[in-house]
Amino acid sequence: MKDARERELLLSMADGQEIPSPTRQEIETAIRELNVAGHRFAILSRGKVGFVQCYARGDDSFDLERQEGSLDAHYEARPRVTRAQVLEAFLAYADGQPIALSVEWVPLEL
Repeated sequence: MKDARERELLLSMADGQEIPSPTRQEIETAIRELNVAGHRFAILSRGKVGFVQCYARGDDSFDLERQEGSLDAHYEARPRVTRAQVLEAFLAYADGQPIALSVEWVPLEL
């Protein structure tokens, strides 16, 4: 059985800010502020190897990746996604739900 620390969420921002157990409002604010004042990425992690992360491009599109359990299960969404899709993915992950976006999840070799 996993201990509480392995299930707890952590929201990490490009400026080094970390928010343990973020609320939906904190996640929404973080995604809304991406690409403002150098805030280019956000990572929402659960445990040591599970996460969803995004990188803001200059054209208001985003790279979106997810990892489930191991480096062998690391995927990138194709094509790039919108801010609304990033928010949808982060909130689904926070709720423990599948990320159900209309994208292709391409395995990444790390």
